[in-house]
Amino acid sequence: SALANTAVGHIVLAPGTYYLISELSITRSVILEAAVAGSVVLDAGRVSGRRVLNISPHSPKVVQLIGLNITGGYEQGGGVLVQGGTVAISSCTIYGNSGHITLGSGGGVYVNCISCTVTITSSLIYGNTALYWGGGVAAWQGTVIISSCTIRGNTAGGIP
Repeated sequence: SALANTAVGHIVLAPGTYYLISELSITRSVILEAAVAGSVVLDAGRVSGRRVLNISPHSPKVVQLIGLNITGGYEQGGGVLVQGGTVAISSCTIYGNSGHITLGSGGGVYVNCISCTVTITSSLIYGNTALYWGGGVAAWQGTVIISSCTIRGNTAGGIP
């Protein structure tokens, strides 16, 4: 409900595992942060057609994800789908997501927006899979900057 409240610009999540019944949709500028880095798990439950985060602001917006564990997405961009804005992902762990639905790309993170910029820093991206390409991170369009990250153990099947 905090994501729907436009008066709240900085959401700090208490430690724990949050089992999602639907994807979290972010359509505005917001900071989504773990109270203690690494203590918050957003888990989509590996339900077919459900991703963890869908970031799709309708105009130039800034979204920050800080210190989150993102897992259990099972859709193109299973962990994080970025469709617009300027997105900063820092100190996050993105693991156990699958891009196995529709076009089947970007298990961990999928960037698909012409004028967006995504920066991923000090993060760990591992154990994600994709049916076609980009098991860990896939970018169809946009600018993606990755620094001080570990990206390992992700798999993809290749373009048919």
